[in-house]
Amino acid sequence: MLYGYPKYQTYQDLIMAIHYQLNLPSQLLKAALKYDRAWFLPEDKKHLAYVDAPILITDGQTTSQPYTILYMLKLLDVQSGQRILEIGTGVGWQTAILSELVGKSGKIYSFEVNKTMFSIAKENLTQLGITNIILSNQNALEEAPNFKPYDRIIGCAGFSKKAINQFIKLLAADGIAIIPQKEGGLFVYKNYPTPFYFVDEGFVFVRGRE
Repeated sequence: MLYGYPKYQTYQDLIMAIHYQLNLPSQLLKAALKYDRAWFLPEDKKHLAYVDAPILITDGQTTSQPYTILYMLKLLDVQSGQRILEIGTGVGWQTAILSELVGKSGKIYSFEVNKTMFSIAKENLTQLGITNIILSNQNALEEAPNFKPYDRIIGCAGFSKKAINQFIKLLAADGIAIIPQKEGGLFVYKNYPTPFYFVDEGFVFVRGRE
């Protein structure tokens, strides 16, 4: 059992509670409500699906807290038709929401280096029939440049400033990147109207592989 985190009776209750805190844009709220978090969790973890908490899945790997994911997606401001780089597929829940946001004309390039998590995400997304996603089990720092530029970049683990700077170089002219820092906080970068960034403190993530 996860103590200290709010637990809800239904998936809709969970998402609406977060919505009341964050005032999610209508398209993001609609996309989040479409994909029940329980669909993406292993059988022995499904009873934790409606707890607003990170969940340990396997090999020390976790799926992030729903509040944190939706907060980051709100900052990311994803639009239909965009190309998204996702660094860390996890179990695929965030990936599915991103897929819905970009629509059939958009594309998600998602990288997951942990083989077990990659297999879980691939099976989940395949079963849901989602086709506008390219999944890779390779290191994003090495392989993501092959598909640049990206309209949006989102990281799901903490990275060094050196790695974050490398990812930022992959952004399109009007791009946005939301990447957790290894030392804590969210690095938020916008490429327009002129490049600027800020660090949103208060978030701590597991370390990404570099």
